[in-house]
Amino acid sequence: MKGRATRFALFVYNERASFNVNADMKRTFAISILIGTLAAQEPPILIRMIREPMRVQATERASNYLGFRVGTPILATTATTGMPETVFFEIHESYASLEAVDAVSHLGKLSERSAPFSTLLLHLPGLSFRPDLAAKLMPRARYLQIPTYRIRPGTGAEFGDLMRLRRAAYDAINLDRPERAYQVVSGTSSGTYVMIAPLTSLKTLDNGSVRNPAYAAAMGDTGPSLRKIASEIELSRDHQLLRLDPEWSYVSTEFAELSADNFWRPKFSAR
Repeated sequence: MKGRATRFALFVYNERASFNVNADMKRTFAISILIGTLAAQEPPILIRMIREPMRVQATERASNYLGFRVGTPILATTATTGMPETVFFEIHESYASLEAVDAVSHLGKLSERSAPFSTLLLHLPGLSFRPDLAAKLMPRARYLQIPTYRIRPGTGAEFGDLMRLRRAAYDAINLDRPERAYQVVSGTSSGTYVMIAPLTSLKTLDNGSVRNPAYAAAMGDTGPSLRKIASEIELSRDHQLLRLDPEWSYVSTEFAELSADNFWRPKFSAR
């Protein structure tokens, strides 16, 4: 299985989660783990991002994911900033994968009780900053930084210019904070873009601070252009920090072993 067929397998079943599954499900997840060993270090094409505001329903959702009869990778996070919520990331290699999940899961019943908010994200390599490095950092990531941009209708080209200017400034100082760019294609207003930046530690954010002389100098050169474009096209910009939750994330053995501290293999504890 090559290329696109392997991209979705960055996150697969956590084999130490203490759920009861039947033989068919075990075989399904065994196949998922096998696919995970072949996964390329590439950003996923599609991500369904599900915000679950209620902790009880988030627990049920995490359990229900195990009942899927497809090998859908899952990344679970808890909000560090913003409203208290659990945010799930479903990794998909196609719209057919998304349909397969909906066809066999029980998430519709959960939705009626917990009213989650979900959006579908499409990867934009041209607007990303070192996306290959972002993929390689994921096994060692402990947080995700999620900036969300909402722009005026018809200003997509200008937004691309804004991202390229910012990327040039980051490259100039070799900023160690790669991120993957996604456009929201369903679930909210058009003109919404989401960046996903894996952070191995919150200390990483200190390198992209105005207190860092190199960063301040780079922003000083491009800052006026960035601010001008942003003021003309942006409707809003939000930033959120999410803490990765290994107990509710399903990752392959190969993926987990890339983290030296056994982070992805905690003892499962019911919540």
